[in-house]
Amino acid sequence: MGTIHPCCKISRWHSHRAMNPLRRFAAAFTTGVHTTPRYSSAGSACLQYTSLQRRAPNLPRVRTHGARLLAMQTGESDDPQTTFRTFLASRKSLVLATTSDGGEAHASTAPFVRDGADGAFYVMVSGLSAHTGHLARSARVGVLLVADESETTQLFARTRASFDCDVALIPRSDTTWNEVADKFAAQFGGIVGVLRDLQDFCIFRLAPTKGRFVMGFAKAYDVDTKDWGRLVHVGGPSEQAK
Repeated sequence: MGTIHPCCKISRWHSHRAMNPLRRFAAAFTTGVHTTPRYSSAGSACLQYTSLQRRAPNLPRVRTHGARLLAMQTGESDDPQTTFRTFLASRKSLVLATTSDGGEAHASTAPFVRDGADGAFYVMVSGLSAHTGHLARSARVGVLLVADESETTQLFARTRASFDCDVALIPRSDTTWNEVADKFAAQFGGIVGVLRDLQDFCIFRLAPTKGRFVMGFAKAYDVDTKDWGRLVHVGGPSEQAK
């Protein structure tokens, strides 16, 4: 057996050193198990992969294969539009990001129903809650829908949708108030019959003006809130409804 030239050994060692972080990062992505690359941090491996991905057209197939494995584990579709629609339909509560008059940030949660026509969110909230006062005095609110931790294989790539929304209070005298309250009753049952009789409970309409849907590593999409059938891949082409 011939002797391997020292230069070849060095070349192979550098090749192993360069690829090792990427392979470990891909393994962590598909299995949800954290592994630290021998020669760099996981974050550095991610940056290396992103840099190489831009220069080598064939590298996205590695990421796509990992995404498919993750989808098989979580039951997600490989189609962003299908995943987006399924995700929205599966959520019953949202996180509100509001601010006080003094500019203090406040996070809270509330059940919601949606308007099928334009995708607006409606929340029924108590006047005794801090977020109700914030909504009443502000024209803007942030909304987050996020997958349950128990449903998530990789928490660093947790499925989520966030929206910037315009806020509008629905007057009780408006027919829309009862229509929306009926939707809440159909969705959440008898408790809504009690809440709608409490005069401090208000219904707000949260109309998205901008949105972002994330379904994994390198799988972030801007949501066209004027056309919910269109997602625009961040850094790539749009995904039309199929």
